[in-house]
Formats: sequence, C-alpha cells, structure tokens
Amino acid sequence: MTDFLKSEQYIKNHRQETIETMLRFASTDLLLFWSDNEDLYKRQLKLWQPFLNDLQKKSGAEVKISQTLEIPNNEQCFLWLKNKLNNLSDKKLTAAFLTAMQIKSVFLGLAVLNNEKSADEIFNAAFLEDIYQNELWGVDEEALNKREAVKEEIIKIKEWLK
Repeated sequence: MTDFLKSEQYIKNHRQETIETMLRFASTDLLLFWSDNEDLYKRQLKLWQPFLNDLQKKSGAEVKISQTLEIPNNEQCFLWLKNKLNNLSDKKLTAAFLTAMQIKSVFLGLAVLNNEKSADEIFNAAFLEDIYQNELWGVDEEALNKREAVKEEIIKIKEWLK
C-alpha cells in the first residue's frame, strides 16, 4: 500500500519535477491512442470519449487522438494541463500523479480528483484493452491480480482525498 503522506511530502519537495514528468507523460497518454480494430474502437468510443469530452470542455481545446504510433499534437490542451497541475494542492497533485503512474493516463489521473467518475469507471477505462484481450484469449491470472491491486489503489486514493 502506498504511504500517501510520504508521497505527498516527496511531491511537495519535488513539485516542478513532478509536473514536468506528468506533462511529458501526457503526450503518450493512454486515452490519446485508439485502436484500428473496429470492435475495440467502439468500446473505446463508449468508455474513453466521455473522458475526452470532459477534458475538451474543461480545457477549451480540441483533443486530438491517434490510431497510429504518431503522437498527436495537443499543444493547447497541454497548456491548460500545465496550468491545471500548477494550481493543484500538493495532496491533489499527489493523487493525480500516483493514479496516472498506475494506470498510464494523466487524464484519468485527473478524473480521480473529482467525484464525477467512480473508481470503477476510471479502472474500466484504464484497462479496457486488457479486458478486451482477456475476452478474446482468456484471463491471465497474474495480470488479473495486478489489475485488481491497481483498482484497490485507485479506491484508496479516492478515499484519501476525502
């Protein structure tokens, strides 16, 4: 289990470094890279698009996605993101950072900060592709256990924020 107070103290002491890490990480955010597989794309549309719609509404910038390995240009959105991260309290920045590193998404990490999305919604969006692959090829018990541990961590982070 993560020691939230210790993590918060570390981030307080390394705030700018943390923000810069998150900004670099955001360019390869999970939610920006969509599948060209029609079935998976439809699932991404259903689960990921609401997060992107929310992000576009809050940032006032179009969020561009990619169906290749090419990184989409989301400069305007990232300017908003930098401002957003700079204005977070140390506790909220810690929660967003810890979540983002667990689930490979800064944008989903930010979703933890409010009660608009549940831990289940964030988890299901973060692990959509894994869950889809399990449906096709069967469940990998070790991977399932790791995902469940991440889900519990998201729940604990949301509780810590209260």
